[in-house]
Amino acid sequence: MRKLILLFCLGCYGLLATGQSHTVYLVGDAGEPFENGNPVIHLLKKHIAYKSAQSTILYLGDNIYPRGLPNQKNLHRKEAEDIILGQIEVLSGYQGQVYMIPGNHDWDKGKTK
Repeated sequence: MRKLILLFCLGCYGLLATGQSHTVYLVGDAGEPFENGNPVIHLLKKHIAYKSAQSTILYLGDNIYPRGLPNQKNLHRKEAEDIILGQIEVLSGYQGQVYMIPGNHDWDKGKTK
């Protein structure tokens, strides 16, 4: 993870050094379900609609609450799939780069299954 962050920072520095403009969206805890959809995802969709390929979205983890993506036989599998698919669908037509980093909730809080 440190290597990814370092690489990301170096890339941003390179853009600044060349004078190019690049927008970076840092999105955290987008996996918590809400009755009317996640407000973080709604806000992201609103902002990226106006951005070109000169932007990056970095999902910072906890993309599926409460315990990541359960196995296919689990009763909560469909809900977990819908959560992550909602984060992917918002990117439809988006031209920039996207990175997703798993968080502790995505890894079932470190528990073995």
